[in-house]
Amino acid sequence: MDRNAFLAFALSFLVLSVWMTWEAKRHPAPPPGATIAQKSEPAIPQTAPAPAAPRAAVAPVVSAPEAALPEQIVDIVTPLYHAVLTSHGAGVRRFELTRYSAPRGEGGGPVNLITREENGSPAFATPLEELGFGDLGSAEFRVVSQDPREVLFERTQSGVTIRKRFVFDEESYRFRLGVEIANGAEADISPGFGVVLPAQVQPGSDFRELTIAALVQGSVERELIASFGQSGGIGAMFGRTPEPQRDFAGEIDWSGAYSHYFVTALIPDVARDARVRWVAVRPGEETLVTMSQPPVSVPTGTAITREYAIYAGPKDPGQLAAVGAQLDRSIDLGWSWMVPLTRAFVWLLKACYAVVPNYGVAIIL
Repeated sequence: MDRNAFLAFALSFLVLSVWMTWEAKRHPAPPPGATIAQKSEPAIPQTAPAPAAPRAAVAPVVSAPEAALPEQIVDIVTPLYHAVLTSHGAGVRRFELTRYSAPRGEGGGPVNLITREENGSPAFATPLEELGFGDLGSAEFRVVSQDPREVLFERTQSGVTIRKRFVFDEESYRFRLGVEIANGAEADISPGFGVVLPAQVQPGSDFRELTIAALVQGSVERELIASFGQSGGIGAMFGRTPEPQRDFAGEIDWSGAYSHYFVTALIPDVARDARVRWVAVRPGEETLVTMSQPPVSVPTGTAITREYAIYAGPKDPGQLAAVGAQLDRSIDLGWSWMVPLTRAFVWLLKACYAVVPNYGVAIIL
């Protein structure tokens, strides 16, 4: 390579270096992480799509809770008893036998077969939990109609109407309870028509040995309330587990509670389908006697009624025999081999009383 070519090459290299240095000063490199803005066509504004309207949620069909109703009290007075009914639970709050008196040493006054607290469920309440409305045993009903011998309660919830009709007899201690369920809802329901009789030990000699009982398949089953649901001293000593519940099914003529002189019993309209459950809610003090029927389907737009007879009165053989359902077997006549002798003695005693109307003299005779 000659001298002139070398000079030309060196001069060109020098000019290129000077130009690159000058350009670098005019356009400094962007700092790390910076974005180089590039010229672009102006963006055409676009309208954002409007958000879709929210879909309305489908609310479940639940009836609004009924406004609180004031308690309605109905008094039924006959020559034999005074019954106090309440709309809270549509049942019996108090049942007094006006022809019988408690001993003077225990305060006297009429014998109370049923006494329920105001904030608790009444006697002959109908929980009907299988309807899906919770326990209706203390629910609020309305008094639809009443007269001196009949009271009709009614409650409607979520299209289902429950009617309870009490019909009383002024000449006997027997009365009737009809439970009707009308299905106006959209789905079928299957109620069991359970009716609850609370049996509670009360102060006084008449109820000191209150016993729950049931006539099941021809045999009387009994439990002393004071010991039902408790293991007792000997049982606790040997590790016996208390049984706070007993269940019976099939051919049940009656079930209830009796003391030495009085009895309160539920009698189903169909004995072969009846079911009974005893539950010691307060062992030794209170047991609930629940009588029910097998759940029966009630299609929408239809209604069904179940009937129960109720006896609440003295253990008078004549009165009990008139009720039927072998309720006279609530009188404990002793061992089976003694029953004929006991019945013969009772017949003879009545025959003597018919001649000499004094039981003291009749017993001597």
